[in-house]
Amino acid sequence: MSAQGSGALRRQQTGRCLSQEEEAQVLQRNLEEQWDKADINRDGYMDRCELRVLLTMEVQSQRVSPSVEVCDELMARMAGSGATHVTKPEFLKYLTDLKDQVAHDPRDLDETRSSSGRWSVQSMLMRNSKDMGSTSFAESEESEETSCSESSAEETFHETPAAKGRLKRKLHRDTPGHFKQLRIIMCRTLIQWWRQNRTRSIYFVAMGAGAIVLAVQDAVTQVPKWDAQNYVNTHTCVGLLTAIFCLNVFGQDQPVFWRERNRGLNVLSFFIGRTYINAIDLVMQTYLFTALYFLLGGFKVHFFLFWFPFLLVAFAASGWGYLVSTLLPPQHGPFVVSLITFVICGLLGNPQSLAKFLDSSMGPFVSLISITRWSIPMSFDMQIEHTNPEPHGQQESMLLPFYKSTLQGRGFAGMGDWWSGVCALTAMGLVLRLLALLGLMFGNRSKQV
Repeated sequence: MSAQGSGALRRQQTGRCLSQEEEAQVLQRNLEEQWDKADINRDGYMDRCELRVLLTMEVQSQRVSPSVEVCDELMARMAGSGATHVTKPEFLKYLTDLKDQVAHDPRDLDETRSSSGRWSVQSMLMRNSKDMGSTSFAESEESEETSCSESSAEETFHETPAAKGRLKRKLHRDTPGHFKQLRIIMCRTLIQWWRQNRTRSIYFVAMGAGAIVLAVQDAVTQVPKWDAQNYVNTHTCVGLLTAIFCLNVFGQDQPVFWRERNRGLNVLSFFIGRTYINAIDLVMQTYLFTALYFLLGGFKVHFFLFWFPFLLVAFAASGWGYLVSTLLPPQHGPFVVSLITFVICGLLGNPQSLAKFLDSSMGPFVSLISITRWSIPMSFDMQIEHTNPEPHGQQESMLLPFYKSTLQGRGFAGMGDWWSGVCALTAMGLVLRLLALLGLMFGNRSKQV
């Protein structure tokens, strides 16, 4: 319902336009009156029986009550799963938040308010239950075509097994399959992706600025192109920016996802649709960073071979971004992924200490979680193989053999450093995505509505 239409309707009913604060106060007062009527024993709690009495409605001169299952479902929404009673604050908060969801159509507004202009608790819950796809009340009709509905409502009141089975069949809703939902989600995500060009451009600027700064730093310090420390800086920069960027994929609209998941959303389709569209940004951002650094640095190797390790770094780092966004609140994500990236890229994969890590008991752990432990040997071996550099000066003559002993020959048995890195980083990215998918499926179950 538009703001103009809502304002016009309120002016017709009350003679003037009520502000949102005034309408919220009226709703709060009416709900407190309803609570006082329902809380029969005045203990400050509402159990299932009292809630059922409150929700009993007059439909065509007949009293119709919801079933026990519906009461339990509403009580779980108000007070949490497994709750046996509802407190007054929980009752008021739930119905106050519910007002904006049910009062969105002029045709429904008359149903939601009583003849005196007050909000009806029964109608609000009925409207909400219809919107949720689980009708809370069995409505009776007098026509011959709806005689079965009358008997169904009467049976629901008495909670017979036949009535419960009939109610479950009525509440059943067929949802689209995996591939149809995937197509819908892909189209929706693509539209959202296009509308976020301005936000996405910030990360492109950050990627470009990082590449320029690191290239200028290498030119000023005049380090050789094969220096592995160059790849520590560049791979860590790509991993950090990529992980932070990917936090928005599943952390931006979590409440919407929780609601859709509770209403039949295929989580696998949602995950594939979001990650596939996000892969477009990952490729473009990594290409921008690598191309600028490659051109400014004046490297004499094939660009694709130079770019490929950066792509694998982005693939693995994005998995960390997906996983963190499914497990933690959005406000904690940037700090956590920054800390993780610093440890697994800048610390554990640094060639200055990598040999000590790999030769100690920490070797399997470092190989399991460190990204640069695999990506830096790929870039270093590629540079050495294609340029066959000659060290100049005493420092370079000592540094090059040290890097060779530290980085070369550290891959899987029977595989070179290049293909070992490809397999390890690909497997790391896939495992992190699988964990993120499980986080979407089973995480934050208590928060869904």
